Amino acid sequence: MDDILDEWDYSLLKHKIEASAEPEPEPEPKKMVCCSFIRSSCLCFKKVSVRRDIAKKIENVKTMLEHIYKERNDFNFVISPHTTNHPVPNSWRVQSTSFIEFEKVRGLDVERNKGDIVKKLLSADTQTLSIVGTGGIGKTTLAQLVYNDAQVTSCFELRIWICVSDPFDLAAIAKGIIGSVTKEIIPLGINQLELVLEKLGHCISGKKFLLVLDDVWTEKYNEWEPLKINLRKGAVGSKILVTTRKETVAKMMGTLDNDIYRPKQLSDEECWSLLRWISLSGRNEEELEEFESVGKKIATKCSGLPLAANVLGRLLQFKYNLQEWEDVEKSEIWQLENAEVDLFPHLVLSYNDLSPPLKRCFSYCAVYPKDHKIRADRLIEEWMALGYLGSVSGNGEVELKGRRYLNNLAMRSLFQDIVKIGEQIIHCKMHDIVHDFAVFLRKNDNKDEVAKMGKESCQVCDPLLVSQAKEYRSLVMDKGRHVGLCDCISSVRVFGLKRDLDNPLPQGIEKLIHVRWLELSGNELKDEDLKNICRLYFLQTLLLSRCSLRNIPGEIGDLVHLRNLDLSWNMFMDLPESICRLVELQTLNLESCDNLYKLPEGIHMLENLQHIFIDRDRASQVRLVQGVAQLSGLRTFGYISSFGIENSFRVASDGNKFEVLKNLNLLTGTLRLEIFCDTIPDMEELARTAGEAELRKKIHIHSLRILFPFGGNSRLSLELIEALQPHQKLSRLEIEGYAGYALPRWMSSSLNFVKQINLYRHHYLSSLTPMGKLPLLEDLILERPE
Repeated sequence: MDDILDEWDYSLLKHKIEASAEPEPEPEPKKMVCCSFIRSSCLCFKKVSVRRDIAKKIENVKTMLEHIYKERNDFNFVISPHTTNHPVPNSWRVQSTSFIEFEKVRGLDVERNKGDIVKKLLSADTQTLSIVGTGGIGKTTLAQLVYNDAQVTSCFELRIWICVSDPFDLAAIAKGIIGSVTKEIIPLGINQLELVLEKLGHCISGKKFLLVLDDVWTEKYNEWEPLKINLRKGAVGSKILVTTRKETVAKMMGTLDNDIYRPKQLSDEECWSLLRWISLSGRNEEELEEFESVGKKIATKCSGLPLAANVLGRLLQFKYNLQEWEDVEKSEIWQLENAEVDLFPHLVLSYNDLSPPLKRCFSYCAVYPKDHKIRADRLIEEWMALGYLGSVSGNGEVELKGRRYLNNLAMRSLFQDIVKIGEQIIHCKMHDIVHDFAVFLRKNDNKDEVAKMGKESCQVCDPLLVSQAKEYRSLVMDKGRHVGLCDCISSVRVFGLKRDLDNPLPQGIEKLIHVRWLELSGNELKDEDLKNICRLYFLQTLLLSRCSLRNIPGEIGDLVHLRNLDLSWNMFMDLPESICRLVELQTLNLESCDNLYKLPEGIHMLENLQHIFIDRDRASQVRLVQGVAQLSGLRTFGYISSFGIENSFRVASDGNKFEVLKNLNLLTGTLRLEIFCDTIPDMEELARTAGEAELRKKIHIHSLRILFPFGGNSRLSLELIEALQPHQKLSRLEIEGYAGYALPRWMSSSLNFVKQINLYRHHYLSSLTPMGKLPLLEDLILERPE
């Protein structure tokens, strides 16, 4: 249905663009026309066949839906209220206990975490501690080790272990605590929550207890609060230890950041040690040596998860010859029957806790290779292109939704190796087992369709490619597999072409009318190629880095839905004015475009433009900067360094003035401000106009770098820097080449939250302001020339 609507909109848009390119016809005498509910532009199609084809497709979809409806009635399916968000068999929710088989415990990190947690439990400060991590990482094992530690046993009068799981049944948890203390079995029929909680309070009143709540899922404070209130009746020093997969749960329950423990993965050697202990116990030395080589390879499949080592160990326990072990080593985790039964259910719990949109976003990550560093902005763009984030508007809400989805998945431990700038995720990875699970979901959902399509033949493209593209709407063509693009993959929405200088761009790329995200970076493109790409009117992201582009055609203005345009590392000198028609454009990447000397005069019309990535040297040119001075929504005018986003502006009496910064109050990251002047009159003018920069209004800048020319007038330097007062929440300040004898007054205000101050090459500075007034200052670096 999406495809049909796309084709209909595409036909309308194509007609509109073609009509605007044609000269207007002479006006005709007025005629009487009939009223119609069909849009007038529809009546102007040059070919009636377009409407007929779309009508036929609509009829096909209607026939398919009617067939599904008939089957539902034939099988007497009944639509019943959805009673739970987690349709997982109860048998998969194994109830944990405090008992532990110490011989199975592996890992130096486990012992280190255990020692730290025990130390905090014995202290008087912390009340709630949490162990957070993905399914199978060893959270419960760590909690069991702590629970059974001799010091803990002697310190607490009561030790209580409750397996919470999902849903969070407050009455059942309270009954479990009462039963653990009194050794009574509370009848299940007693559901008066008030009486149960009152009895719980009596049981623990005045007693020092350790309560372990294993496998907590709820993020709702109102479910946890009644239990929390009654647990306060215990003696001073009572502690709560929580295990959960979601960091949001730990924080909801009152755990401070320093009291959250995240178990690390086991090494391959530790996985092999555990796997060998389970699978080869009782075997003689010769057998151990025979299986060791292939066993170590199998251990790498565990990817550091103790649960995976347990599952594979039990699987190998009943395989008695080397060939059977080698078969396991050559198989993917998701192809092993015991993995599906024993390992993946632990991940299914996390998966079923997701909303339907989040499930789609998570399982889509299977398209990336294992151990791939996933770029957050790219992943969000692909989700958006596939329609996973809902309808796309020009106000940036869909990108914010993508960020929320990404953070949600990360907080549930479904991503790892997360790299952030500030609070924003830049890169992340998926744990290998989590990736295997995502692949399992994809294969399991679509294996019949893939098998069926694999039997079909196509004279143009690989049948397997067809099935993948048709089902997943995402296709990345590797080097050496460039083929013509036939109609059977025309529904693709995410399309990438790996760099291949030996092969030209595939013919028929203009047929991909549904594509929203297109990457051709590294492919040498001809002018005609680019004009064909400009016919893909639904494009939202277009990545053309390193494509040897010497000219950008005016047709690029036809891509009216474009939001991200990457033209970096190309050789064009300017951009066509038609680019100013891209009213939804948010990101324009012009890094390393060394021949670029100006931006379109109408660039101020791009009101949604938020990021212009450009080199520091390019950013100093007047014809590049003047146009962006009116873009009040701009957040980036610079580049991404190892320290994050750096916005760079050069100010000079004969170049850009301070007023170019006046309206750019949404700039984020670092602001690098270079000041150039050769004469006293020039410096007087800059000092007089420096206040026009209005740095105090740029509240999203966390780091400010001010670079003065070598030398200069001391009085004017002080007047200039006084006028460049930043906002009070600035975190880092760097001043280089300053010629004044004293520092500005605002620099020592007790209202400043600055944490780091760097002062370089101050030849004439004779004294410092009273730095002791700065409440948050941590680092002060002074470097004077020799």
